[in-house]
Amino acid sequence: MKKHLLWTLIVLTIFVHSCTAQSFTIEKGSHNPKPNPINYHSGVTEMAREVTFDSSCVYRLFTPDDSDINKLFGWGVGLFGSRHSVRIGWNCKSNTGIDLYAYIHFNGRRWVIPKDSLIVGKGQLIGSGFQTNVSIECYMARSDSSIIFECSQGLRVAKYQFKFANFPKGSGWYQYPYFGGTSVAPKQMKILIK
Repeated sequence: MKKHLLWTLIVLTIFVHSCTAQSFTIEKGSHNPKPNPINYHSGVTEMAREVTFDSSCVYRLFTPDDSDINKLFGWGVGLFGSRHSVRIGWNCKSNTGIDLYAYIHFNGRRWVIPKDSLIVGKGQLIGSGFQTNVSIECYMARSDSSIIFECSQGLRVAKYQFKFANFPKGSGWYQYPYFGGTSVAPKQMKILIK
């Protein structure tokens, strides 16, 4: 009985935590945010989050690392969260705001989407020039044959979808913000995720 109650409390805590807004701060010189939660899932096939980037998230490194894709949120499959993961990534490469990307890890490596696999979208860019301090509705879903990303801000809707029949199913860990690539955050940045 005590074990059942303990598991119920753990599951309820994870559920409540995943349904509330959380503010993440990435300090200057860091990759990982504060807080840096660890939350387990028992099998995810879709996620929807409302994300607001603070104006502090607009940056320029003035190096080739400006093209690196930072991680925003998503989920991993397996014991090691990024061996197989589906995430939305971001950077400011366009110089017009926040640019959002489809970001996949498969077998422990970043997976670059083949051109012949493309259904909707260009490169791995979901959309560029999203405004700071205005919420962005983000959605990701994985089926047996494809993965879809959709991000909207106001009347603007950006979609990216591609064929991917081999992405594994199963339990794993939720993924949270991470700055980099190789460079660390050039200044303090704040992101709100609901």
